[in-house]
Amino acid sequence: MKDSSLGAEFLISPRLVLVALLVVSCLFSIGAEFFFFSWSITSKSMALVIVLTLITLCGLFLLNHVPWLGRWFTIFGLAIMVHGYGLWMHFPGSLAWAVIPVAFATCLVGIPAAAITAIAESLFVLLVARYGGIAFDPAALATPLVAIWASWRQWWRCRLKSTSAPCGWPPICVKPSSSSKPPATIAPA
Repeated sequence: MKDSSLGAEFLISPRLVLVALLVVSCLFSIGAEFFFFSWSITSKSMALVIVLTLITLCGLFLLNHVPWLGRWFTIFGLAIMVHGYGLWMHFPGSLAWAVIPVAFATCLVGIPAAAITAIAESLFVLLVARYGGIAFDPAALATPLVAIWASWRQWWRCRLKSTSAPCGWPPICVKPSSSSKPPATIAPA
């Protein structure tokens, strides 16, 4: 599907992303129970499953009625999952996961949406570092910012390089070849 206003090539289904979002959140919750984390971590994990279930249901509803808004809501849901589990659960280095919504924004909405998402993620990282009450050394702060913008640059470079050849990075969004031949069939002997 091609949306000429945004330059988007929708190559992955937002429904698939929303369902995967829900499955991953459930796996995190089961993992918290299985590995006998403290009750506070387990209860936070369960609360995030509930929030992500509601986000998934709202996203599926929006995809059926207002598809462009549903795609943006899917990116929002990814950001909530990444930062919810990363910061609320205190996973070290989790700010580098901010690159995930940027990568999916490219495939769900397009390169301009990835730029908007990269700006929002960068601002979020800087706000967390400033007002989050978490002490960051410069390397820990630079890592997610470099990852976000290097990812966006790779998408942009791939887009400028050729509009007909697949770039192949990352594998979630590979442009299909328009000159692909149908598979050869073997004639019976």
